[in-house]
Amino acid sequence: MNLLTASNWISFVKSLLPAETDCHAILESTPLEVKVIPLPNNCFQPDECTLSYVTVLRCIKKRFKIPVPEVYYHALKSDPKNTTGTAYILMERLPGHALPTVEADNDDDGWSPDNLLSAKKVHEQLTDLIIELGER
Repeated sequence: MNLLTASNWISFVKSLLPAETDCHAILESTPLEVKVIPLPNNCFQPDECTLSYVTVLRCIKKRFKIPVPEVYYHALKSDPKNTTGTAYILMERLPGHALPTVEADNDDDGWSPDNLLSAKKVHEQLTDLIIELGER
């Protein structure tokens, strides 16, 4: 198993960026995430999907108060300087955690109170985001 040390991480990020990029400014604002958007086998046009994703993130960040990650760099699969062989986005990692899977319980009671409370909270937050997007 390979462990990703701080030194390995910096070398990895530098390898993704063009040589003329000042990576010190990007690396100082850790934590970072490297995203492959879309997943390589899930899209017919990965460059277009990646550009769309980057454009939407930058637009939302500029026009709204909705927390979205800062996009530091992206590369397209078709770019001859991109040696990874896939489109990717280097972006800020926001605090938080993945949404839990909310499913009905297997017994006849249906949804547990914890699942309902979790689903209600997510629903309220999404409603607030949709309202904000609609106000502009």
